[in-house]
Amino acid sequence: MLARSLTMGLLGLVLLAPVEALACNGSVAINSCTASCSSNCYLLNNINCTDGQGIELNGGADLDMCGHVINCSAQYCVQKPALQMNGNNSRVYSSVDPATSVGGITGIWLYGIDCEGRSGSRVDNLKFTGG
Repeated sequence: MLARSLTMGLLGLVLLAPVEALACNGSVAINSCTASCSSNCYLLNNINCTDGQGIELNGGADLDMCGHVINCSAQYCVQKPALQMNGNNSRVYSSVDPATSVGGITGIWLYGIDCEGRSGSRVDNLKFTGG
């Protein structure tokens, strides 16, 4: 009887434990390769670009990759970066624990992230793999 009570008690604790949701930072969801972000944004899911167009960050906007990947498998991607920073002080990062999932950029892009000449811009906690 004691073993059954302990089992039921532990089962109750497991069922009552809160489920931790994926917490991404940003107010605007990005779900396509042609997006332009002028506010703090987050990547809604993995995206695969086929036309060579990458995401643009304007006016110091940040992008939380949320553990997702921007990929390109088309030949046109060698002409543009996956992410173009068009202003100073932008940040591209993944808020997801790297032990769980590391966001990043994969494929044959011209650059993973073009932040040249953009003072105060940062890239944190991402993985880059080329084609």
